[in-house]
Amino acid sequence: MKPLVILPLFLLGVYATPGPSLKVDSLYQAGKQSLYNGNYNDAFNAFIAIENLSESSRDSAMEALALRYLGEVCRATRQFDLGLNYLHDALAIAVLRKDTQIIAESLNRISAIKFEMKGVNEATDLAEQSLRLSEQRHDIRLQASNLNILGAIYTGTGQFEKAASYYERARAATLLLPEKDQADLPNILYNMANNLYQLGNYREGLVYAKEAFDYASKNHVLAYELEATRMMLAGYKGLGDFENALVYSEKVTWINEQFMTELKNAEGAVIELKYKNEEAKKENTSLKQIIAENERLMRIQRTSFIYIMAGLVLISTLLVLVLLLNRQRKKNLTELRERNAMVENQKKELVELNMLKDRLLSVISHDFRSPLVTLHAMMELADPGIDSGKDMNMLVQNIRKHLHETLVALDNIIYWSRSQMEGFQLRNERIAIRSLADSVAASFLADIRTKELTVHNEVSDSHFVTCDRDLLMLVIRNLMTNAIKFSHRGGSIFLSSQSDDGHISISVRDEGTGISSAVQEKLHLNQQVSTPGTGMEKGTGMGLVLSKELVMKMGGAITIQSSANHGSIFTVMLPRNTAG
Repeated sequence: MKPLVILPLFLLGVYATPGPSLKVDSLYQAGKQSLYNGNYNDAFNAFIAIENLSESSRDSAMEALALRYLGEVCRATRQFDLGLNYLHDALAIAVLRKDTQIIAESLNRISAIKFEMKGVNEATDLAEQSLRLSEQRHDIRLQASNLNILGAIYTGTGQFEKAASYYERARAATLLLPEKDQADLPNILYNMANNLYQLGNYREGLVYAKEAFDYASKNHVLAYELEATRMMLAGYKGLGDFENALVYSEKVTWINEQFMTELKNAEGAVIELKYKNEEAKKENTSLKQIIAENERLMRIQRTSFIYIMAGLVLISTLLVLVLLLNRQRKKNLTELRERNAMVENQKKELVELNMLKDRLLSVISHDFRSPLVTLHAMMELADPGIDSGKDMNMLVQNIRKHLHETLVALDNIIYWSRSQMEGFQLRNERIAIRSLADSVAASFLADIRTKELTVHNEVSDSHFVTCDRDLLMLVIRNLMTNAIKFSHRGGSIFLSSQSDDGHISISVRDEGTGISSAVQEKLHLNQQVSTPGTGMEKGTGMGLVLSKELVMKMGGAITIQSSANHGSIFTVMLPRNTAG
């Protein structure tokens, strides 16, 4: 049995939305309904009227829409060449407007015509292009249409299994739509039936043909009724049920006579309407040319007068502008000289201030810090050897504690000053994080013993990071200071690390007093907050603010997880390789 492939006659009858002009909305709706019902004369008339309105209003969107539907009317009446002309014009306008909806619909209809004209390769390419666009636009109805066309192409070329998969996708997509938008379902169903007939499966194919026949009969669409009836006839003949085949043969004859009569009338009417429309356009064009010529002459007269007056005004204006510009130029030169002098003075002051800041930093680093370091070292050596009683021991512990706090505060000041200096650069190196954490914890041994704390270093031996060692140590030391300060006696502090996606996270967790949401908000705004610790320890409040700033300079960030009376977790997140 030779494959009989049917394409929908009204495939896109409900796809596009009305044009922007409310004036053409009723014409659009009437034309669309007439097209669906097979009243091609009325449909062609309505869309021709829309095209004329679009030309007079210069509405290209409306024109593209009208041309796209005129092409469909011509396709339905088998005026293929005329239909292609309309559709190509619609496509050209849509491409200029970058209107992907009309582009996709025009490609779809051109594909349908090309297939009916036996241009299989071109039809396939056009349908696939339209399918891609409809998928991008999530237009389910247009997707179903393109899948149905491709299925018909594959049935026509004997690729029945491939065709079946496309029909099934088209049917599934159509069933997702509201029932009122499932107008092309009969076409898909009798194409599925026809495809099964080609494989000799008449019984299963007849099920789809019956479903198509019931749907088409319910909606009284003559073209779909005809094709569904033909499918029923072919199915019963294939099964050898000649009694039912005779019934449907008579129905085919009766429906075909009606359809061919309407089609013949429509073909003649379409050609006549096109001729009348073209003649009207020619007359309208001639009239427009006469009006345009009269308007051109009047414009020349008005323009000449305007140019003369404008020339006089322009000359007067130029003279005034020259005087004003000359005066403004002198004023600007004076202001520029004054500003240049001011900038030079500010530059000198900035150089002097920068030199003063460098000298101040040098004094703090050497003349202030060095004695404190020496004194701290001496106390470390002297403490084990002192045997002068409990009071002396407490005195030494207090001196050492205060010296340590002073050194931490001083380091914060020095590194803050260094980070603010012009030309500040990171001194990056590869750092073993566990070793650095051990060093930081060891520097707090006296404070840890005083509060009877336990420090758990859970940092992985395999975790490394490339960054400025001094800055990272200062940050961890500040977080450690904070953890000790707010930990209860006998509590625990945990140091840990994690690695993922090119980043290293270093966390310091305590079980102390925690941080209220109000204080966290201030820290988020980089405001210094000084709060006494559990042992009434004091601080400047700049440690956390400085740490956030230094970590940002290393390309990372600090996060805080805390709530009052539930401890705190400070996490430093750094890239594995910090940019210098």
